[in-house]
Amino acid sequence: ITDWATGVSKRCAIVFCADEQTSVRALSFKTHRLDGKLIRVSLADQDKKGTKKISTTNLFVGNIAEKCTEEEIHKLFDKFGPIESVRFFRN
Repeated sequence: ITDWATGVSKRCAIVFCADEQTSVRALSFKTHRLDGKLIRVSLADQDKKGTKKISTTNLFVGNIAEKCTEEEIHKLFDKFGPIESVRFFRN
C-alpha cells in the first residue's frame, strides 16, 4: 500500500489473533505506539460483504515505522493474548 501523492510505502500489517478476546483487548486501548510512533489499529475487515457480516479476529496495523519488524509487532500485541502470526503488506 503506497501513498498516492508521494508513492512512499505506508507500511501496514495484519495481526492474526488466536481468539476474539485478544483482538477486543487490543482494540480497547485508544492508542498504540511502536518505536515512539503512533500506529493505527483496527479490525482487519469490519465491513459487511453482501448480506453477511464478516466476523474476524484479525487486526489491521498501519503507520508502521520502516525499520519495524514483524517480531516487534508480535511482541507489542502478544501482551493482549495469543497471536498466531504477523504479516506485512508487500508492495
